[in-house]
This record gives sequence, C-alpha cells and structure tokens, in this order.
Amino acid sequence: MFDKNNQPFIISETTPLVVWNLSVFPNRLKYKERVCHFKDIISLSWYWRSQTINLVNTQQVKLGIYIFRSESPIIINNTTMYVTPKLVTAYNFIAKETYEKRLRKYSNKLEEFGRFKYQDVFIYSDGRVIKNDKIFFLKNAQYNVFNISIKQGGLFSSRCNIDTTLDHDVILALLNYIQKNPQDSDSIRKNAQSRKKATETAGSYLPKLICMLAKLAKADGFVAAEEIEVIKRFFLDTLKLDDKSYKVAISIFNEAKDSPEPIEFLANNILKDIGNNKALLINIVNLLFSIAIADGHLSAEEELMINEVETIFGVTGQTEYSAFRKEHKQRGKSQGNGDARYYEILGLNINTDPSEIKITYRRLVMQYHPDRVQHLGAEFKAMAEEKIKEINMAYEYFQKKYNI
Repeated sequence: MFDKNNQPFIISETTPLVVWNLSVFPNRLKYKERVCHFKDIISLSWYWRSQTINLVNTQQVKLGIYIFRSESPIIINNTTMYVTPKLVTAYNFIAKETYEKRLRKYSNKLEEFGRFKYQDVFIYSDGRVIKNDKIFFLKNAQYNVFNISIKQGGLFSSRCNIDTTLDHDVILALLNYIQKNPQDSDSIRKNAQSRKKATETAGSYLPKLICMLAKLAKADGFVAAEEIEVIKRFFLDTLKLDDKSYKVAISIFNEAKDSPEPIEFLANNILKDIGNNKALLINIVNLLFSIAIADGHLSAEEELMINEVETIFGVTGQTEYSAFRKEHKQRGKSQGNGDARYYEILGLNINTDPSEIKITYRRLVMQYHPDRVQHLGAEFKAMAEEKIKEINMAYEYFQKKYNI
C-alpha cells in the first residue's frame, strides 16, 4: 500500500515546514520571534550524524543559520531515534535556496585573488592549502563526512585538519572544481586586474554600448553567426570579461535585441557619458561597422543605423565606415548599372527571388524617408535623400527587368 508519509513535503505560504520553533516558508524562515529572508542568509553550518549502538539508531543534527548584520546566528539542535529528523528536510530546502549566494562569497574571491579564506586556512586555485604558513595540497586530502585531513608528506609530517561544517555543500563543490580545474593563482590575479582596468576604461556606458551592439546585430532581422563571433571577441579579448561578467554581458545583449529603445537614443546617452572623446566615439562606430560587415554583407538597415550613430557622435567622414562608403560609391560609378550593384543597394543577395524586391523596396523607402531623419540635422537628411535616390534607381531597374 502507498504510504502517504513518504511523500515529499511541499513547502508553501500556507503549509510551511515546522520543526519545533522553526517555520520554513518558500523565501524566508521564522525562528521564535525572528524572521529572516533567504536573501539575508550569508552562511549555513550543518552537521548530521547517524549511528547505531546495540541496535539502537540515533540521528543527531545541528543547523546554524548566519544572517547578514546579525551578531547571533540561529542554532538548532535535534536528536531523534530511528526516524530521520524533519530538520534535514528544512536544511536541504534552505541550502538549495541560498546556494548561489553562499557560493559567490567564496568564488568571487577565488576569481579575483586566486584564493579564498575558509575557516583558518587559505585555499588556492592551484590546489594549495596554506595554514599557519605551512603548505599542503588538496591532492593529498582525505575527505571525511564533515572534516578534511591533509598531510604534507611523510608519516610524521604536519597535518592540516579542516572542519567543513560551515557551508559544507558550497566548499565541497569548490574543492572539487579546483582539483578538476587547477589554475595558476598569479595568472588569475593578473587577469582580474586586466578586467578591472578594461571595465574602468569602458565606464558606465558599457551596458548602453552592449545594447547598441545588439540593435545593430539584429538590424536586418536576425543575428548572424559571424556577427556573434565579433561581439564575443570584443567581450573576451578587448574587454577581457571573466565568465561571470561575460554571462551578464550576453544577458544584456539578448534582452536588448528586441527592446523598444532606438539606437539613436542609446547613442545620445553614450555621448553624454563620453563627452568629446573623439577617438573613443570613432572606435565605437568602427566596432559597429565591423559587426555589420562580419557576414560579408552590409544591409540597408545596418547602414542606416551606422549613419545615425556617426552623425550623433559628430564623426562623419572620420570612421572606417565613412571610408568604406566613399570607396563603395566610387566603385559603383565605375562598375555601371549591373545587377550586382542594384541588389547591393537594396541589401539583397543576387539570388533573391524577384517577389522579395518590392517588399524590400517599400521597407527601405519608409526607413530612409527624409522626414524620419530630419531631427538628426540637414547633413543626415541630405544623406537620406541621396540614399532614397539610389533605392528608387535600383527598384526602377528591377521593375523593368522583372515587370514587377
């Protein structure tokens, strides 16, 4: 027969898990008169011992909850006979909900300094453990349930004992990671310093720049693999973002692709942050241009965006895009009115079905209409008018050729 007592306990607002004076809710706990949200828990200490003596089984558990800006932790002891204490369920739930925050407390130090302090020892990214100026190595460690013992070498050599009751789950995960992925701690520190310097150089405008890159990459409706690679190299090689920062940058990028802010709004905000740093403004436009042509094709939508940013930044004629446009215009005059040139004006592939030409033409006319860009000034309006002439010329050519 099915035993309902074996069902997992579902913790909810209406059915908290109650263990003596402890009540555990989905995002907080209450102990006697103290209420603590999980986000304020900085560490957990945990001990669970099950032993059988003369056929009598005893389960002993001890849970310590350390709370931000609280001098006294919550300490709960529980002993049962034969039956696993409900406090085990409570700990497992609280540990899962607070795991990431407790992990970051140690992993952030590891990523910045190549080491972190735990109890009375320093644990390094290359597997070294230093206690009282003596060096031990994790490869020599013996793992007990709530204790790690490390010998230096010989039978009578020094021994390092580490009590792992504090943040037990987090520490074992970190030590396992270090042993499987040992890294030179000096290199980690140097890389962290480089990342910090790159981030300081980028300043407060970095999130806005990432949003701008997303807008440009998605300008023609999809993000090509080549564009992703350019952006990835910018994040990793130029900014030297670590894994955590890289994930944040990617998250900003993905959210910005379909956000409502137009690229000119982002450009104006970046201009306020940067001021009159022409070199940096030019480099931003050059980065946008490198993304746009990464797939070997500069679409009309991408070109419109780069034109807008270049004009807002006041660097027209000073960027790689300006040089490309000038060369492209001269080459177009010398090549005459061939199919390839007109397809390129419309931002289409030479193998595009003729039925797509009219759809593309109507969209481009709306995008480049002088009224749409008049707020950017007379120079940009004139540029748009010139572009409209090219688009109309290309469409008239295909109208005659395909009778569309």
